[in-house]
Amino acid sequence: MDFYIYFSFFSLLFVSSLFDLKNQRVPNLLSVGFIIAALLWLVFKPGSITFLSVIYSVGMTLLLTLPGYCKGVFGAADIKILFAVALVTPIESMIIILLASFIIFSLYWVVCYRPIKQAPFIPAVLGAFILSMWIR
Repeated sequence: MDFYIYFSFFSLLFVSSLFDLKNQRVPNLLSVGFIIAALLWLVFKPGSITFLSVIYSVGMTLLLTLPGYCKGVFGAADIKILFAVALVTPIESMIIILLASFIIFSLYWVVCYRPIKQAPFIPAVLGAFILSMWIR
């Protein structure tokens, strides 16, 4: 059962990454669908993650990313996707995902997007999600 859940989250992140790379926009249907899938996972698999861990994970994610959204560094889709990932991952994994996504983003921004002011962030989240699943 967990394989299907992680595969569906991976698939949603992969499709979101493709949209972000191609258009630098992610449809609301996709990001809200990801949030709904995360909430359904929380409802139907209640013992997998504690409520307090969800609160910590979501709180830390929003605390670190909302200032970037207010400054125009992050887009709304980036925040929504990170919010959905924070709903399904414990705080320890979310710290790894956030740090790895910031590092991956920094590296590929320097290599590929330096002359451009904006670069897609969701592919970095996908890479960090894969890395955190591999570490666990």
